[in-house]
Amino acid sequence: MGLSSCAAAPDRETAASTRPELEVSFNKEAGRGDWLYLTLCLENGEELLFELDTGAPVTVLDKSLEPKLGKRLNKRTITYAWKKVTAGVYPAPELYLGKTRLLTGDQVWTDELSRNLCRPNPGRPVMGILGMDCLRHYCVQLDFSAGKIRFLAPDHPGDQGLGKAFQLALDHSGYVTIRENFTGSKGVTPIIDVGCLLDGVLEPKEFELELREQKAAWTNQAKDPRGFPRCTASLPNVVFGGETYTNFLIDKAPGMMGKGRPCYFNAIGLRFLARHLVTFDFPKRTMYLKRVSVGPLALPPLTSPAPGSTAK
Repeated sequence: MGLSSCAAAPDRETAASTRPELEVSFNKEAGRGDWLYLTLCLENGEELLFELDTGAPVTVLDKSLEPKLGKRLNKRTITYAWKKVTAGVYPAPELYLGKTRLLTGDQVWTDELSRNLCRPNPGRPVMGILGMDCLRHYCVQLDFSAGKIRFLAPDHPGDQGLGKAFQLALDHSGYVTIRENFTGSKGVTPIIDVGCLLDGVLEPKEFELELREQKAAWTNQAKDPRGFPRCTASLPNVVFGGETYTNFLIDKAPGMMGKGRPCYFNAIGLRFLARHLVTFDFPKRTMYLKRVSVGPLALPPLTSPAPGSTAK
């Protein structure tokens, strides 16, 4: 993954009180059919593969790590990956990116991630989902052309060269939302969901509205491995923020039970975001998009690992 060694952890107080600028590599397949992965470390230097997910309000760790987290505080029912699960609640461990300790929330959730995450590339198990309880503290830039994630310093230069600005909001549940959407409907505020592999998700009425507005290249209905009926459409053109994009993949949101009735949400996914240089200035509640590609990014060419290297 191109990250420095995590063997030596820095002083806790120094690491927690500073937020230096960082730049590390992520997987080339991110936004091209796979999630965005980072290697993080526990305080003892153990390296763990994490999925970056702005659609996760709280960081989730694999259940196998529970013996290292201390006494369980509680358990609760959570919904992610379109499933309801009973998660353990534990004190948050110290997490490091390289030699820098990340700011996190006070608690983490635990679940069997290998069972509930249908990873497109199962070669290395995902041991954690890095959520908004951490990311909300940072200005994070995703450069898909270079395959780099940058944690910008709090006093980073202004918005020059970052592209078009969009106002963000953080709701009471910890989801980050935006007023702009794919259909132009007033009052529709999708979540920003880096954990969504498609261009986006539309609630049923918005999905049907988009299909009426333009003829889909194709639609597909199938049963998802996680158990719910899935409907996907390929749209030739979609307008977002005054810009036209091509070759869109959109899912119709399945219903999730909330307060005794089905509820739906809209989402902006990783496949769409990867068409841009993306800068999330979460402390200032702003997202910048600088378009790099009108269509989806192509998969990188296959290359053989260098002698002596290990593919991850």
